[in-house]
Amino acid sequence: MIPVVEYPEKASSMADLIARLPLAVERLEAALDGLADAELTASPFPGKWSVRETVDHIVNVSIGWTDIFFSAIDDVYQTPRSWSTHWTTPLVAELQGSLAEALALYRRHHANMARFLATLPPEDFAREFKIVAFLTEPFQIKESVNWGLIIHCDYHLATMHKLRTALGKPLPWMQVYLERYPKP
Repeated sequence: MIPVVEYPEKASSMADLIARLPLAVERLEAALDGLADAELTASPFPGKWSVRETVDHIVNVSIGWTDIFFSAIDDVYQTPRSWSTHWTTPLVAELQGSLAEALALYRRHHANMARFLATLPPEDFAREFKIVAFLTEPFQIKESVNWGLIIHCDYHLATMHKLRTALGKPLPWMQVYLERYPKP
């Protein structure tokens, strides 16, 4: 069975968020099922992303959002970002490889985030950390990590549903994401 997340859209606790991280990876991988290489790179909508470009975007945002997360908490916790301000460079370089490598990176990245989040006190889920990057309010795991690592992927599953439908290969389970996010 395909792991469709029911509402509420956002995780409600640290444990719930940690449990959803691998499910986002599974949904993304399942969304690619049965697509040939040519279909992954096809652009059925002029000027819009292909499936492969959408995957790269999802993985890139996941890495970037994690950088924002580490920036927000680095005065409280030791993070990979506090060891090296260039920690994202090797991750982003991996995206230049094959689709399988990008998906492996996404899976590994979400697993690492789950392990890191599991080390934090559960009450930090709702804790306000400092304002960082382009955010205008204090950073909260319950809002920001939910959005950057889970909901962002689901939003683009709506995009992928449109792409798959245009390619003549819709997956019925993906319809729920287009209903949630009608204008991807």
